[in-house]
Amino acid sequence: MEIKGEVSNIRKSLLLELENALDVQFGSDFIPEALAGLLMDFTDSTGREIIVFVSRTGMIQEAYIGTADSVAAESWKGRSKKIRCIHTHPGLSSRLSSIDRSFIRMMDVEAIIAICRHSLGNIMCSFALGLKDPPDEYTDISMGEANSMDVFLMIDENRYDKSGTIEMITDREKVILAGSDPKGLAELKNLAVTANAAVLDSMIYKETENRSRFYIGAGKIRELSFLAQDLGADTVIFDDELKASQIRNIQEEINLKILDRTTLILDIFASRAKSREGKLQVLLAQLKYRSTHLTGKGTELSRLGGGIGTRGPGETKLETDRRHIKTQIKNLEEELEKVRKTRKIHREERQKRKLKTVALVGYTNSGKSSLLNAMTDSDAYVENKLFATLDTTTRSLLLPGGRHVLLSDTVGFINKLPHELIEAFKATLEEVKASDMLLMVLDASDSEMIEHQKVTYRILKELDMVDKPIITVLNKTDITGHEIDRRIYSFKEYKTKYVYVSALKKTGLEELKKLIDDMLFMPVEIIKEEISYQDAARASYIHENYNVISESFKEEGIVIEYEKTGHN
Repeated sequence: MEIKGEVSNIRKSLLLELENALDVQFGSDFIPEALAGLLMDFTDSTGREIIVFVSRTGMIQEAYIGTADSVAAESWKGRSKKIRCIHTHPGLSSRLSSIDRSFIRMMDVEAIIAICRHSLGNIMCSFALGLKDPPDEYTDISMGEANSMDVFLMIDENRYDKSGTIEMITDREKVILAGSDPKGLAELKNLAVTANAAVLDSMIYKETENRSRFYIGAGKIRELSFLAQDLGADTVIFDDELKASQIRNIQEEINLKILDRTTLILDIFASRAKSREGKLQVLLAQLKYRSTHLTGKGTELSRLGGGIGTRGPGETKLETDRRHIKTQIKNLEEELEKVRKTRKIHREERQKRKLKTVALVGYTNSGKSSLLNAMTDSDAYVENKLFATLDTTTRSLLLPGGRHVLLSDTVGFINKLPHELIEAFKATLEEVKASDMLLMVLDASDSEMIEHQKVTYRILKELDMVDKPIITVLNKTDITGHEIDRRIYSFKEYKTKYVYVSALKKTGLEELKKLIDDMLFMPVEIIKEEISYQDAARASYIHENYNVISESFKEEGIVIEYEKTGHN
């Protein structure tokens, strides 16, 4: 998208990078954290204010750069009212000015939001809602507090048109789902609802449909068009990954917004990313996907010529976009490589301290974060939504034998997890790969539990992570008791032991801790070994790989007593 305003003295590379970064969907939060961080990073580096107009679906409609003191924008009159504007304050205060307050009336937006970087580094905000005169105003609060309020509901319930009747404004896209598998469509519906869409209906097509131009047959395209017109839908989401040309062809044929499963999942991840690492990983995945879905038509794709002297003025926007996306991908990969190196250093430190790590893995929303909290008495973020957490959370867990291990929770899995996400989250997933044990958490109350077990194992196998001890944890037994589909035990792809727990009721946790303790640390034998001083390498090996109980230095050599367990 093109950024307007006072752009003449802004470095072109910075401006292009910002334009590309704003050309994504930022999720349905009132103040998307990824967007706020992006805008404040720009203001911090340039000292300039920037203002963006944001739709209820998290898309940037327009953006303007100003000076250190103010920013101007073109009139918004006559455009959609489902718009709020977010702008930055270069100083340490987010308090709204009188100009900010009048902006709501002048531009006819539903909210004006000011953000600033607090002295402690966190982003604070102030905002006013265009519901009354004077407008309702909230001053110097955290973004978390602002996003926890039902702001959109407040606007929808209180905004009136000139006749005095309530003008309902909704940010929920009206969507129709399309897929070949009823079970897949059920999961796609959960994903769509997580992305704040209103699902109107679904359409099933045969998996063997002609997929050359429209992905599905011409008859199904007509059926989809009639269904959308009848229900007033504005978006269709396919339960598969479509080619860029197929998306374009379907859009042109039925005049609706077309999304595929990958785009939907990337959108959810974008709204969930909280940490800088998480945001980098999601942005990298989005850019990699976009790089394969840039399209153009006919002669507009051609250059004026080829070779030296013909590049530059003859380069098309498509080629420019590809080049800038390629540059962004390279920069993000370099930043994430630094993260991977830092994580590697931390892992090596843990290994020196002989700290073992247990990783929680499983389908999204199976209760991994709740289990982490229940076992370690911590307060990691928990929400009953798909992909509620993306960042790795690690806590110390005390086992019955008196030893401590590190318990780590990370991103959940899902069927057809986009390849771009797996690639982007390598730094995070390496924490799982380096762990000494896996706890595969399954939602025992989910009718698709067995399928989720198979999907989780398949992804672990693809990531080469099945060569370590695995305990299958059947969670949410406060709902099911032990009345669990017995077919769960017939899945023989991996060796495992099963434990019944309820993270909510904190039942079965002691049994799980004891099983972890037994499998990781139960001694096989105590060995006492005398090593000559000339064989220092042997002594070092024992220290690095075993739990040393005692060590004494005799005239003849070193006497080491160590514990050899079932897994070393």
